[in-house]
Amino acid sequence: MGTFSDDDAGGGAGAGGTDSAGNSGDNGGAGGACNSGNNGGAGGFPRMPVGARRNMPPTAYLRVYSPLASFDDAEQLLIATPGHTLDASFDDEAALWRSLARISRPRVDPFPHGTVEQYRMIVLDREHGDVVMFCPAQEPLRAGIAASLLEDYVPEDALDVWFPPASAAAHSERLQEHGMWLAESPLYTRMSTWRIPLSWFALFRSGDEEEVVEGEDSQPLSVAVRVPLVLALERAAYAVAALSSISMVTDDDGFGEGDSWGGSPAEDGEADEDVDATGFVDGSGMDDVDAVDPTGLLASAVELHDWLQQFHPDSVVELDYGLLTARAWPDDSVLDVADGLDALMDADMAGAVAAYFRLRRRWDSISMWAHAG
Repeated sequence: MGTFSDDDAGGGAGAGGTDSAGNSGDNGGAGGACNSGNNGGAGGFPRMPVGARRNMPPTAYLRVYSPLASFDDAEQLLIATPGHTLDASFDDEAALWRSLARISRPRVDPFPHGTVEQYRMIVLDREHGDVVMFCPAQEPLRAGIAASLLEDYVPEDALDVWFPPASAAAHSERLQEHGMWLAESPLYTRMSTWRIPLSWFALFRSGDEEEVVEGEDSQPLSVAVRVPLVLALERAAYAVAALSSISMVTDDDGFGEGDSWGGSPAEDGEADEDVDATGFVDGSGMDDVDAVDPTGLLASAVELHDWLQQFHPDSVVELDYGLLTARAWPDDSVLDVADGLDALMDADMAGAVAAYFRLRRRWDSISMWAHAG
């Protein structure tokens, strides 16, 4: 059985066949995973040119990959079934094709029609051998949450055009019918467009494991930074402690009366895009799928810490720059956030302000492209 309906990608895989994710029924590694379809692309689609990929909306992701043992019996069986696991390097392209297929339907219906989970897989090289980790795609669930979040920002008439009531109702019914809208099921993937929330960077440090994938032009196409979940939790707790150490971390600006990390008041601008520190948390679709409380960086760090506690301790946390790589990499944001937090812990407000404005300059210059005609 394929995860996606005919509208999304294609049919299912049997022995020697290829399913909607491009997985061969008798090929592949862990979980029956295979890397590509028969025509050299991903998910049975043709190979997407590098230039076309880089023209897609630049979205970054924060993911949690968990070991096979952390999933229940039904999920483990699904992972082991050919056609439901795709290597991360091919999943990126397959996801883009699926997205294009959905928005190209004759009738407006941007929701995934799949009712069976797909899993993204990575293989980590460790001293004791390869370690295989899995991240559920949860595309139908994430699509539903993202659409619901827009209700607070988009007029109802526009929402009805983007998400026709009949399509939204059908999607909700699919989620309920197949148990895909469960409060106890954590989201394994968070996403952000045009910016990366500062709280994400707080989970990483310089020297963490990096994987750089180059395109046919030898330029970086994507970059993933990974860290064990236990370390990410420690760093999230450190961020919470650092941000809690100053009483100014109370308002929507994230830092005092319009200040950011004790700096000068934020400049006028669009409230959801590039006004202040909050813009790094929830602006421009950042982390929209997670409904982060837009009350500042402290609230975001607390929520991120709580989110990570839901996963198996042997999991791995990944910051995937995705298509932001071309504009943001190489990137010193991890170092700047760490410097800023250290400065706050040392009551060095000048150092914290300097770190913030380095981040501000970098990400404002990147997010300006979102407004380019």
